Amino acid sequence: MSPVDGADQAVDRTPRMAVIPPYAASVLLTALEERGWGSPQWRGHELFLRSVGRGSLAAEVEFAVAQLKAAAAHHGQQHAGRPISASGSAQAQIGPEGASSLSTVEISTREAATMIGVTVRQVRYWLDSGALSGRKVGRDWLADRRSVEALRDVRRTA
Repeated sequence: MSPVDGADQAVDRTPRMAVIPPYAASVLLTALEERGWGSPQWRGHELFLRSVGRGSLAAEVEFAVAQLKAAAAHHGQQHAGRPISASGSAQAQIGPEGASSLSTVEISTREAATMIGVTVRQVRYWLDSGALSGRKVGRDWLADRRSVEALRDVRRTA
């Protein structure tokens, strides 16, 4: 086969988004905060990226942090009273102000679709795949508003 046939061309299979389960998100946030990377540092990095003309990267950082916080909050809600830190301590604190500051506002898939400018079906796909944070209630999904806003912003700057 010749290169024209595409046989010699590598196919890029690099994932475009990472999905981090709730427990892993809480451990990651705790570890980052223990090393001095809390909300002010993330915000400062976003502002720096915007100041050097890298708004799309800043939006990606904002989206990733919102995803981590939403997933960590979900873990905190599911395991209230039983937090576990990266070191195994029973005194874990998720987020710079604690788990209670990470409360989420949930919106319908229709509202999320309108905010992002996509179909409800696409929003459900993102929720099911973990690209958007949310939870399933019966047959319906509720999306985390901060996660939706962050994805909307990433799509606007891309």
